[in-house]
Amino acid sequence: MLDGRRLTSDDLRDAVREARHGTVRAIADLADEALVEPRGATINPLLWEVGHVAWFQERRATRRDGGASLLDRADGLYDSIAVPHEVRWELELPDRGQTLWYLEATRDAALADLERSGDDPVALHRHAYAVFHEDMHGEAFRMGRQTLGWPAVDARRVDAATGTPAEDGGGPCEGEVDVPGGPFPLGGSKERGFVFDNEKWARPVELAPFSIARAPVTQAEFAAFVDAGGYRTRALWSDAGWAWRKTRGAERPASWRRADDGTWERRRFDAIAEPLQSTLPALLREGLRLARVDAAEATARAGVAIDGDGLWMETDEHGLIKGFEEKPEAPKTIPGEPDMALASMGIYIVSYEYLNRKLRDDAEDPNSSHDFGRDIIPKALAAPVEPLTFLFFNSVASTLVVGGISAVSFARNFQSVPVSLIG
Repeated sequence: MLDGRRLTSDDLRDAVREARHGTVRAIADLADEALVEPRGATINPLLWEVGHVAWFQERRATRRDGGASLLDRADGLYDSIAVPHEVRWELELPDRGQTLWYLEATRDAALADLERSGDDPVALHRHAYAVFHEDMHGEAFRMGRQTLGWPAVDARRVDAATGTPAEDGGGPCEGEVDVPGGPFPLGGSKERGFVFDNEKWARPVELAPFSIARAPVTQAEFAAFVDAGGYRTRALWSDAGWAWRKTRGAERPASWRRADDGTWERRRFDAIAEPLQSTLPALLREGLRLARVDAAEATARAGVAIDGDGLWMETDEHGLIKGFEEKPEAPKTIPGEPDMALASMGIYIVSYEYLNRKLRDDAEDPNSSHDFGRDIIPKALAAPVEPLTFLFFNSVASTLVVGGISAVSFARNFQSVPVSLIG
């Protein structure tokens, strides 16, 4: 990896070759039509993008005297500042052969210029700028292929001992770190060696104390967020994010799909990766007890409070709650599973503010029997902020007396943070 603090001509020549090899590989296996279609709001035409990489290297590193490009019309085609994204799909671009020639010619010109310039710091900075720019586009090529469901450019790492794809490793790293705040130099310093122009130069800023997660969110943790109704909980989104979600109709990450068993599967480029296991937050792991109960056994127990309340849920075919019943003689079964029913085992997850308001309202209702299961829950269900659904948390625990944990996603009413456990 190129070290921006200690640039040398030899290292940069190696980096130029490596970066250009990656760019050529990004399109080598694709048909000509795939280089210009399909269109997408978050991707560029690949034929344009690889040409832009070559143009940027030429413009920034080897055309310091303002001379003409090696390719006719290149300045009018590949300048990303002058050519808007939506116009790039309409351009009459050089074909694959011409574009590959341009990639080779600009690479060779850069190598020759580095040979002539030696360790001149100005030349090294210009060529490093072009290499880092190409590396960033290398990431964009891969993101585009993932977006379009095309094969990956790079094969997965293989475990030398087993010959099988290596696991990425990692896992949840829960908790936050408190940062005390104070003065902080924002931007790049000359001591760092190479810095991008938008990092120049460091200036002091005063940071207020803040907390930040100890590690990035894992996919399993994000699956728990999706399952808990995060995409339908307005309070968890910024205004811009919520507007985007509504416009796109997004209910989950674009490359995820629900498997037949209710878990999530993730598409990795053109292949379905191993299932994602939803990792429940510790609060839910400890507090949630929702059993999937055999209907025959439930009927035999009719009238008997299971773990305190004996509340039974009626759901539609999508898992959305249609109603609650307390101690029914014959619990309604799960659509499509006539021998199974859903039972709440007496633990409810609610926000303090919401519960406090509902309890006060119920206390003032002369027609209420002031029973949580008989009065509070049905009233909440009558005017939910979001649909209640029971579609996930499969196989989270195996210690229930009856069945295993099935799934639950509470409405915003029952999901706000902070949450309290009652019951």
